[in-house]
Amino acid sequence: MKVLIINTVRFRLNGITSVIMNYYRQMDKEGIQIDFAVVNEICDEYRAELEGNRSRIFNIGPKKNVFKYTANLNGLIKKEHYNVVHIHGNSSTMALEAFVARRNHVKKIIVHAHNTECKYPVINSVLRPIMKFLATDFLACSNVAGNWLYKNDNYIVLNNAIDVDRFHFNSCTRDNVRKEFGIVGDEFVIGHIGNFAEQKNHEFLLDIFEEYHKLNSKSKLLLVGDGELKGKIYEKVIDKDLINFVIFAGCWNDIERMYCGMDVFVFPSKWEGLGLVLIEAQANGLPCYASEAAPDATKVSDNIEYISLEQSPEYWAREIMKCSAIMDRKGNSTLSCKTIEKQGYDISCECEKLRQIYMEIKG
Repeated sequence: MKVLIINTVRFRLNGITSVIMNYYRQMDKEGIQIDFAVVNEICDEYRAELEGNRSRIFNIGPKKNVFKYTANLNGLIKKEHYNVVHIHGNSSTMALEAFVARRNHVKKIIVHAHNTECKYPVINSVLRPIMKFLATDFLACSNVAGNWLYKNDNYIVLNNAIDVDRFHFNSCTRDNVRKEFGIVGDEFVIGHIGNFAEQKNHEFLLDIFEEYHKLNSKSKLLLVGDGELKGKIYEKVIDKDLINFVIFAGCWNDIERMYCGMDVFVFPSKWEGLGLVLIEAQANGLPCYASEAAPDATKVSDNIEYISLEQSPEYWAREIMKCSAIMDRKGNSTLSCKTIEKQGYDISCECEKLRQIYMEIKG
């Protein structure tokens, strides 16, 4: 069985890549060769891990160079004779990869929806029927994402599951992380993990922190991630005279460590297919404050509150102010992890579901 996974967004620290790697790490690879087609050079850590498991990585170039991208993908699939092509993306532009796979007689062509909005809604609408005609299987990270992209119930929800043991709170890790970033004493840390992109709404997040910092001067904002808007947010931090209180932590492969150093997780996204980091944060025992754009499926514990983006930054700050650092963080994390497992976000169970989808080839 030969499987090609295509990540139509950049293969780096982001939601889609995290989902792909979570499933890849847990997948029983006996009898399956899993390769990757990516649009960028991937980091050494990912490369070493994938190649260490006999997976091959093919850089087919950015999708914006559509003719070269299509030719590279066509040549790859034609040469390797894959049984399964699994396409991860945010819109019906996955029709392009599905077309190349169909042209090369791939038996199983999977499109996998990860979001509820895209940059080019008109193109998305035009390509939707074509994508649905070309693909054989339809997956979504949530019902919200599936209904948005496929416009019917002809899809399977594959939860953005996690290895819950990996995200258990650890007090030693907390101390180390806070020391690394110069967080001292009882400073209250508001955390966020996500790419610096319009979707993640960092400008509003910074406004929230500014208001919270007025209420509690012994506070810091920990931002984990990278992206095209990072420079703009950095400039805004300087303009607000908050440079000594905002930490730009960059990207981390061992992302579970970052949650331990936080006291609360704030996630004011403008739209979300699911929001994997919210599941991870709850597993770590963190109280979470998310925008109403986050699907109901992210409520996997009692530690999350949803707030409308129409509410002011002051309102968000006051709500967060009601939250104090959880005293029994370890116990809270253990309880949350048990709840998460019961609600279908245990990676071992969901991964077996995906393996069965791969293996069920018709014809």
